[in-house]
Amino acid sequence: MEPNRSPDDVLKALAALGTPEAAPFYDGGSRREGGTFGAPRRYSLATIFIVTGVCAALLGILRAAGTHPAIIGALVMLLAVVGAAQAILFRGRRPRIASLLAGAVWGVGMCGILCVLDLRAGRIDLGEMKLGVLCFMPFAVLSGYVGGTMVAGVFMLLDSVEKWLTRRRAIRPWQAEDRLD
Repeated sequence: MEPNRSPDDVLKALAALGTPEAAPFYDGGSRREGGTFGAPRRYSLATIFIVTGVCAALLGILRAAGTHPAIIGALVMLLAVVGAAQAILFRGRRPRIASLLAGAVWGVGMCGILCVLDLRAGRIDLGEMKLGVLCFMPFAVLSGYVGGTMVAGVFMLLDSVEKWLTRRRAIRPWQAEDRLD
């Protein structure tokens, strides 16, 4: 490497080689056909940090609002299942359907947990359990869709920030005088 090359030239050379060091902090893999967003199949380290920060902020707000820890745990499980489903199911191409299915899986899991807790307490009735599962499933599927919207919103925000940073990196202070817009 020549000593008079700028860091941008080095990044361009690395990008031409296809090395991961040259990749932006977010790979832009969340946008699907039709303009929908979802969890990407691959994450960079910075993306993991940002998503972790958003989750920590959400959990902090819920905890400060006095939300019961069991409800917070259920929400964390829902968002984790939805995020994984959007990235894995249908090869990440149909995040909305994946979110609905993830909500259904989450609902079955929550009903199973509640049934086990009721069994341990000795207060379970099979008819009530069936009715409870039947009434809870539409709510669970809808919760999966809402959770998918939240997950996709985080990645849409990341996509916007990455585009803004790319535009900002393209404009250098010494080039600002030459711009007409």
